[in-house]
Amino acid sequence: ANTLAQNGGAILALAGSSVTLTNTVLHANKATAVGGAIFSQGALFIQSSLFYRNSAGTDGGAVGFTRVLSVHASQFLSNTAANGGGIVQKTLDAGSALTITGSLFRSNVASSFSGGALFVLAPYFISSSTFEANLAGFGGGGIEARFPATGTVEFSTFVRNAASTFSGGAIESAAPLTISFSTFLTNTARFSGGAVKHTSFFGAPVTVIASLFRGNQATGANCLPACNDGAGGAIHSIFTPIIVDASTFDNN
Repeated sequence: ANTLAQNGGAILALAGSSVTLTNTVLHANKATAVGGAIFSQGALFIQSSLFYRNSAGTDGGAVGFTRVLSVHASQFLSNTAANGGGIVQKTLDAGSALTITGSLFRSNVASSFSGGALFVLAPYFISSSTFEANLAGFGGGGIEARFPATGTVEFSTFVRNAASTFSGGAIESAAPLTISFSTFLTNTARFSGGAVKHTSFFGAPVTVIASLFRGNQATGANCLPACNDGAGGAIHSIFTPIIVDASTFDNN
């Protein structure tokens, strides 16, 4: 375990740098600001590595980045921060991109704000990954994707993620989002979008293809005597089209 006063509890990589982690364990590292384990302003490549119980005072319990991040076959477990419990993109640099494949995000917490597992600003691609039991104090229990973060999610599973105050139990998005061949089970949001909340003032669509939404719930802001004012148990969309093809919605 390492502790740095401000950014990057274990590793701080400034602009122009490139960091590659393979078969590496980062455990119980702490930063008072960004990136409990790592803060990268260059290119960061993570493969077959474990991030466990790292913490940051403000953003990115495990990882903070600004430019390029690629994660493959890795695990992010029980990391915490006020915003972006697992990973946070702190600023949107030119050419920014995020890719996650074959990875697990479990029990990460954004205690005060959004993105229990992931907070992103850049275009992102997620494939064959699992987001389980992540929690956001505000919105985006699994993923918080702010504009202009166009998203593609495929062959992935979101289960028991929660947005405890606002919307998007699994994903909260504000840019075009395509979900395909994915499963959303028992995710919850306090206000709306038990699984997915999508808001775009530019009419950017959310497209769902060959996916399953089961047992997701928008509980409602007022639960006395009963929770009856939630909106969109599976998906809640504002100012934007919803396109659904060959998908199943069951018991939401």
